[in-house]
Amino acid sequence: MNLDHLKNPVYENHPLIKWVDDFMLKANLYPQSQEAVLGVSGGKDSMLLLFVFYHLFKKGRFKRIRVIHIDHKLRTDSFKDGALVKKTCAFLNIPCQIFVLDNLNGKNIEHRARKMRYGIFQKNSSCKDFVYTAHHIDDSFEWSLMSQFKTGSYKNTLGIPLIKGNIARPFMCLTRAQIEQFIFKFNIPFRNDSTNDDVKFERNYIRHNIIKLVHEKFPCALKHYVYRANDLARIYKLSRICLNQSKEFVVKMDSFNGVYIVHPEYKNDFNEVETQMLSIIQKLSQSERGVLRKQLRKLIEANLNYKRGPLIFSGGVKAHLFYGMIYFDHDSIDEEVFAKYDEEIFCSLKGAHIPKISFHQYKKVLTEKIHSENKPVFYAFGLGDRLNRILVGQKRIDRDFKKCQSLALEKHFWFGNPYRLLLKWGEEKNRHHLLNVMIF
Repeated sequence: MNLDHLKNPVYENHPLIKWVDDFMLKANLYPQSQEAVLGVSGGKDSMLLLFVFYHLFKKGRFKRIRVIHIDHKLRTDSFKDGALVKKTCAFLNIPCQIFVLDNLNGKNIEHRARKMRYGIFQKNSSCKDFVYTAHHIDDSFEWSLMSQFKTGSYKNTLGIPLIKGNIARPFMCLTRAQIEQFIFKFNIPFRNDSTNDDVKFERNYIRHNIIKLVHEKFPCALKHYVYRANDLARIYKLSRICLNQSKEFVVKMDSFNGVYIVHPEYKNDFNEVETQMLSIIQKLSQSERGVLRKQLRKLIEANLNYKRGPLIFSGGVKAHLFYGMIYFDHDSIDEEVFAKYDEEIFCSLKGAHIPKISFHQYKKVLTEKIHSENKPVFYAFGLGDRLNRILVGQKRIDRDFKKCQSLALEKHFWFGNPYRLLLKWGEEKNRHHLLNVMIF
């Protein structure tokens, strides 16, 4: 069996590696020790995990990775699983330990095997390490469904936790179908475990007898499970991707019945308020139906990529993207709303004296406007080369603010995003500067 292709350095920049890497960064799944312990069974999921982590290691994400393989001795040929894992690890120059479990036959095999397995992981890792397993979205869905029949705890019904103790599951961003696709695409060797087909085990019973029928009848069930689990994790403050749990997003309605959301740290990541944005769109929409979740993901990604929009949702809802803020209104009044905001800023700017202020004064004024007024802050205007060096001003006129921005260009004013200006001005190298700037 030739394994040379597994080391191909081109895979380090493959979208799969980047996808898992981004997910781990967002969920803070990289350990302080920069050492990774992988639980590798030899099946499809864990062999792809080994492949992905080898290339993350080559990218410099880890100083060291090692593998633990556990032979449960539930099949006469189970030793072949360990042989494959050991051979692959040797080829990749990754240390591999093999442990053998005896006397697992009898009642409650799944529970006892899991307990012994995690006991081995704990004994062979430090508190600063993460032990990574290859559980994925489908596994979590199965666990969620099974838990609903066995417990009343809402935490268990969310599914398999992304992290518990020092056990981390970086494939909670992939489905079984995606894993199978990549296994064959990269020609990664694996072993099939025949016990996965034995329905005497609870998880297998759920997978083969219930979930199979669910997917046939409701093909979008897995997608909706992910949305629901993520929403509940955010609501109950269980999500590791919620980076702003101590602060609240500002959500307000202006005098035109438009709704705007401001990030608590004036950044452009609105993943945390996906559910709130869904509710806003549904309230503003004139349609009872629409594929909103997919559109919402596009909105969030667009904002992360500094796009402006507007994005149009079903029912005529428009979303205007401003770094640090998103403004929602209805298409029927959109042009009128922005014409009034444009005129208002124009009139204020026409005879304005732009004061020289400190970073702390600017931050205080911006914060007070956001929290005390029911009117969104769209732009900052200013004067001076230093301002342009801190944040390059906008060169192109926004079609929604033609009048005020044309005046700004005529007067040689700088103008740009007020939230990005705050973040750039707040950097240590810039914070001491006084700038001529005001916000609208």
